[in-house]
Amino acid sequence: MSGMTNAPDVFAQTFAAWNIVLPADAVAQRRDGVLRAAGCQIRFRWHLDGSLEYRAGHRMTSERWVMIAPDGAVEHLPVPAEFMVTPPDATDEAMDATGVGVEQ
Repeated sequence: MSGMTNAPDVFAQTFAAWNIVLPADAVAQRRDGVLRAAGCQIRFRWHLDGSLEYRAGHRMTSERWVMIAPDGAVEHLPVPAEFMVTPPDATDEAMDATGVGVEQ
């Protein structure tokens, strides 16, 4: 297939220790999906430019959010905080500054 990228190879190298690879049909058809293997959940999607984006999590590690460009370049994206602790007397302004919604 023309337009193949290095993204599937980079993905496979990243998860080689757990024998996790993208399904062949997902690569051929550029189909988005979810993998559950070796205790991991990996959500992946293809971009129109051939980039592969994935978010991978495991109950024993922090989540990873990664973009693999068509040339195989890897960009680690910022993962949203899993939780945030705020003092009970935090003002609405302080909560707004954290990016966390204020319950009314």
